Amino acid sequence: MEDAKWLARYATVALAIVACLEWLFGRTISRLASAPMLEGTPRAVVEGLGKVGLFLISPALILALVLVILSAFLIGRDAMRGGRPLTFAFAYYLALFAAVVIASTLLGTHGWLIIGFNVLSAASVWWIAILCWRDGSKPRSARVGVMLVALAYTCSYTYVLQQLLSTPGPGSNDFGVIIASLGNLVAVAAPFAFFAATAGKHGSWRNGRRWILPIILALAFSAGNVADAIFNQGFTGVFAIWSLGFNVIWLWPVYSVSLALFAYSILTAFSSDSADIEYANPNTGVGLLLLLFAGYSLQIAYQHLLAVLSLTLLAGLFHPFEREEQILVTQHTQSSTEVAPQLKRL
Repeated sequence: MEDAKWLARYATVALAIVACLEWLFGRTISRLASAPMLEGTPRAVVEGLGKVGLFLISPALILALVLVILSAFLIGRDAMRGGRPLTFAFAYYLALFAAVVIASTLLGTHGWLIIGFNVLSAASVWWIAILCWRDGSKPRSARVGVMLVALAYTCSYTYVLQQLLSTPGPGSNDFGVIIASLGNLVAVAAPFAFFAATAGKHGSWRNGRRWILPIILALAFSAGNVADAIFNQGFTGVFAIWSLGFNVIWLWPVYSVSLALFAYSILTAFSSDSADIEYANPNTGVGLLLLLFAGYSLQIAYQHLLAVLSLTLLAGLFHPFEREEQILVTQHTQSSTEVAPQLKRL
């Protein structure tokens, strides 16, 4: 049992690192190659980093599969101990979902397999959302955030299924486009809920230094949109589509504020002075990071796994970093900080 917890903890850290590099190189920096002014050595460097990102998809997929199986085992064990049959059934379903991912990877791309895979993925997302909503120990804003993510992904699933099942013809794609656009807006609203859950209490939102990076990101995104409007370019939109799966179709200030709140929530979750706060903890922080790396438009099985894993962490079903350990580490750090000046005086 302890070996499984230890393995899950380090597998979570490993996946977060590899997924971050894959997302950064393969889906973000590589988009600089679309700039026509990039030539020579800079273009070669960008293309090389893009190839590294593509190479990292396979190890990231393997890590995600291992973590899904470990999380299914740990969720099932905790559910059995707590007498929660619905959660226990979900653990079995999660293991089945991992098996389907393996099968889809080996069998290749087929229409029927893509349809079935999206349906199973949607069932996983909503099962997590329902379990989270029933959990009264979670802040209401956190449960709303998980529900918003589930709604957003439902719109994405609907768009994919509509594209696969609809017959070609005038107006055949209008419904899917409208649904995807609404899901885009719902996804942008989710960070507001997670911000309220992580930083809305105990005055955590008042930390001035923690706002520096979120504000820089928001200003950079805003400046990119203004520059695109002035010079009639779309580089910011290309970055948003490839890195996050978002079409910037709504007012860009909404995206800027959402990005800032999302970044602040992640920083608060990993902050040492937030380890004793109800929802601001490393489990939430990793869940938000994996949600970022999954993106809104889930195109490959690996992204589906990241989305499901992120929701299990955000819903509190899977918690590789135990709360008691977080508090002990924080207390140990604080006590060491207090003792050091006294030793200097001696």
